[in-house]
Parts: sequence; structure tokens; C-alpha cells
Amino acid sequence: MKLQIIEDESQKIEGFETVMTSQYLNLDNIPSNSCEIIIAKQALDSTVDAEESLAKICSKVRLGGSVVISGTELRCFFKNVVNGMIDEASASVLVGKSLSLSTIDTVKNGLRALGFFVKSSTINGVSYEVTAERRPAG
Repeated sequence: MKLQIIEDESQKIEGFETVMTSQYLNLDNIPSNSCEIIIAKQALDSTVDAEESLAKICSKVRLGGSVVISGTELRCFFKNVVNGMIDEASASVLVGKSLSLSTIDTVKNGLRALGFFVKSSTINGVSYEVTAERRPAG
């Protein structure tokens, strides 16, 4: 199964099952270890507990499967606000819709702690993207 976790219908990818983000990410209808790939755009930003949501997402990835997590990089966001690269109105909108912002390092460390191998990680502006693979233990 291919799964995407998105904020709105415009982000849908053909051929993927879709779950909308919410305060408390609900993946109860997705069997554990069933997904070959999960793409989670802003999923951690939109939930109350980013660590718990990351664990839920990762529990649905099968061995050899991949996860792509993206969101707003906390340090870059505030650096851009302080340096005037993001105006107050735009910053307020982002903060208003975000329930938890993470750093890329927190996400990568969380993935590693859950048994994933981080294949790539990038920051573009204030957004991060981390791709990781679930590998067998050992």
C-alpha cells in the first residue's frame, strides 16, 4: 500500500491512499507494517504530539519500506522571522495553524530511534524533508 498524509485535497497523488492531517493523527484503519511508502507532508506540524505521530506513521511502514516526512524547520523559521525574511503576518499564519514544529535533527533522531535508516535529509528555506527506510534489525 502507498499512503499519503496531507493537509488538503489539492495535494493528492494518484495511486495513493489518503489520510488528512488532524490534531490527533488517526491511522487506525491502516494495518501495521502494510505500507511500502508513506509520504507525510506537514503531518507532524499539524498534530499535538509530533513524537507520537511519528511513531504512528512509522508503525505502518513495512520492512524495506520508506517514509518521507516534511514540515517546517523550527530553527530556520525563527531565523527567517528574526532576519525579516518572513513578515509578521505570514509568520502568524504559520504559527496559528501549527500545533508543533520540529527541527530536522529531532525528526532524524526520532526515525533512527524507531529503527529507520535515514537515506536523505534536506532543508529548503524553512521546510525540511527527510527520507528514511525501515531495515531489518541487525
